Amino acid sequence: MGTVSAGTVSAGTVRRVNGPLIEVEGLAGVAMSELVAVGRDGLAGEVVAVRPQGPTVQVYEYSGGVAPGDPVQALGRPLAVPLGPGLLGGVFDGMLRPLAGAPTWLPPRSVGTAGDRKWAFTPLARQGEVIGDGGVLGTVDDAGALVHRVLVPPGVSGRLSWIRDHGLCSPEEAVATVGGHAVGLVQWWPVRQPRPARGRRDTGAPLLTGQRVLDAVFPIVRGGTAAVPGGFGTGKTVLLQQIAKW
Repeated sequence: MGTVSAGTVSAGTVRRVNGPLIEVEGLAGVAMSELVAVGRDGLAGEVVAVRPQGPTVQVYEYSGGVAPGDPVQALGRPLAVPLGPGLLGGVFDGMLRPLAGAPTWLPPRSVGTAGDRKWAFTPLARQGEVIGDGGVLGTVDDAGALVHRVLVPPGVSGRLSWIRDHGLCSPEEAVATVGGHAVGLVQWWPVRQPRPARGRRDTGAPLLTGQRVLDAVFPIVRGGTAAVPGGFGTGKTVLLQQIAKW
């Protein structure tokens, strides 16, 4: 249904806690950047070092309460986010977990899910046709101001042997089968893997930010991207606020 495949799942225990860094023992066969669930709350963490005595995990949540002997479960996949209907107009944290309706003080939370809301799927492709990656299978018309298109995932192509009829569908349900692969409304995509693009448009129009030091020394292309690196307290947030304001 997605592009993230689960590998061999193993379990271990916490050996040492040093702030957000957790030293683990008994977690065999893990790889760098693999996602793990730490402690009884299943806090999301990522393998940042692999050593003979065991891997080191960086936890994305506050690690207070995690103690030696707590369980650690390898999930067999890298950190990924669900791409699908419901993103437009939503408010999320850094791991794309919804914050709408969340309490003021967030409890420890595990890795996010695609949600349980049902969406109205309308098929556009016809059963029996050959369709490649990026092809439009259907639309979700109640996903926001823009019509959400359900596309064939990258690397998947073939004959459309089955497609769902018009109706409500949950994110985890399959809406079509292309080349023997089930395709759902949501695609789980690794955060460190760039999304593929068929091409890029050349443009020379500058984005005038109103900040003279940027416009003169570091011009930004309209429609392009730019990075603002820097340490704590160096003015990154103030700069972004000025750009957003003007």
